[in-house]
Amino acid sequence: SASPSQGVYTGGNLITVHVANVRSAQGITATFGEAGLGARVASAELGSEGVLVAVVETPPTESVGLTTCTLTLGTGASVPFAFLVSSPCDLSPFCAERALVPNPWELQQHPPAGSECSARSCMDPGTIPTPEVVKFEPSVGSVGGGAQVTVQVRAFACLSIDSITIRVGSASSFQLASPKRFFTQQASPLTAVSTLTLTTPPSPSGPGETPITVTCQFGDAQSTFTLSHIYYYPPTGPPQLS
Repeated sequence: SASPSQGVYTGGNLITVHVANVRSAQGITATFGEAGLGARVASAELGSEGVLVAVVETPPTESVGLTTCTLTLGTGASVPFAFLVSSPCDLSPFCAERALVPNPWELQQHPPAGSECSARSCMDPGTIPTPEVVKFEPSVGSVGGGAQVTVQVRAFACLSIDSITIRVGSASSFQLASPKRFFTQQASPLTAVSTLTLTTPPSPSGPGETPITVTCQFGDAQSTFTLSHIYYYPPTGPPQLS
């Protein structure tokens, strides 16, 4: 048997295959489709009574429809089985019809396995919580920039450092900063505590209190929080006893 029996053409589908009367789990390979594309054998274990349990990961393919995946044993024996390749679910219009947007976290955890969309993969953008800054240091730095700032924030809806934009200053006068590191606990970003590290740029407006606005694109929605950083002129001249 092989399950699931269908998946998307973008690849990455994991198929669990059970084959009886097998003597060894060594040297097993797999091919996919008429072109004989190489498919990765993620695992292969020989259970009781000679039943092989293998997990095969499908490669990307350009065609859709019923195709054949072939598991080849170390003895050279071939075990073909059918697999239906379909186009992935187009979530954006599906969710929009329901006044919702795709949920990137849900899609990352449970990618659509076929062409049928599920409302579970959608979310109401209004339910994205407001991020809560747990820790932020240092909160001061030189007007020349260069301060290494570390922020811990709860419920920051963000999955990737590449989705983060950092603006230092007001809407009319600002500098952009690049995030250096970003880490989220292994939990939903809607509830987890994330850690972000950035280097402050030179002050866009001299010394004083300056907002740092951090925004992450979370699918079709955004998550934003603001910090308050104080720029100051560093002391000049030799140290003096005060």
